[in-house]
Amino acid sequence: MRTIRRLYFYAVTLVSLEVVLWGLIGLARSAFSTHIVGGGAARLAQALALILVGVPVFGLHWWVAQRGARADMDEHASGVRAFFLYAVLLATLIPIAQNCLPLLDRLLLQAFRLPLNAMFGA
Repeated sequence: MRTIRRLYFYAVTLVSLEVVLWGLIGLARSAFSTHIVGGGAARLAQALALILVGVPVFGLHWWVAQRGARADMDEHASGVRAFFLYAVLLATLIPIAQNCLPLLDRLLLQAFRLPLNAMFGA
């Protein structure tokens, strides 16, 4: 039963962390977007909704998982916890790398005063 409980709390924590991360990425995209009118409001609303829903869910489940890990050394050293921590590293690395590369590309294009369509080989 304890393993199922661990799996539940760590799975929900991981998913809610991803929701918050994608919400933050969406918020950054809408902040740096050049489109003022149109779908910008919908993207901003979606990003804020992801953040506002994901943060409390993540916080509650992470707090419960941490409380259990502090109280019990078996919980602290469990394989499920280790897998979760490595999964968090991978799950945050992928979206960050995926979104930092286009940002770096755009910054380099602006630094060298190249048109944005040069990014596509045109």
